[in-house]
Amino acid sequence: MKNDDFMITGVSVPGTRERLIEELLDLMDKKYQDKWLKDNGGYGFQTEMGFAYEMFFDELDLAKNAKSNTTPDDGIGDFFKTTKETYAILQVSKHLRPLWRESDDDKDFLLSSHLHPMRRAAKDCFIEFIKNEKDNKKFCDFILKIISREHFFIPNSQKTSYENILDYIGLMGG
Repeated sequence: MKNDDFMITGVSVPGTRERLIEELLDLMDKKYQDKWLKDNGGYGFQTEMGFAYEMFFDELDLAKNAKSNTTPDDGIGDFFKTTKETYAILQVSKHLRPLWRESDDDKDFLLSSHLHPMRRAAKDCFIEFIKNEKDNKKFCDFILKIISREHFFIPNSQKTSYENILDYIGLMGG
């Protein structure tokens, strides 16, 4: 796929950035995760987290950053746009890595002391990324469709997609 086939601009690997933002959306949303478990008979959380783990630690190779507490600034221009994004992604990585390593099954994930801090970090990270895409109407429309369909949010037709995304984030609480 060529870069102009993607909705995101300003980075050399826009498809990875798009998927990363989608993963953050799933990682931050407890209600989405609860529904995932309910719809899958109480199983599958580990599978869902596996997608995120693969993205963070195989594709983006963030394990060394999580271990050494260093931001992945070498990814600016590839999938990240700012140092604030690299700092935010580091915070998610620092909780996602032990969450994955310490959890053998869905119950372990749900009881992990890393789950709630990971969700908060994912939410903060999503906010940082979406702020940098706020003028990208096509991408904000795309993300709002995902939020509406998979995260049970009814958008306000009087607001822009970006404004609706901010409303959705606000409904999630702290």
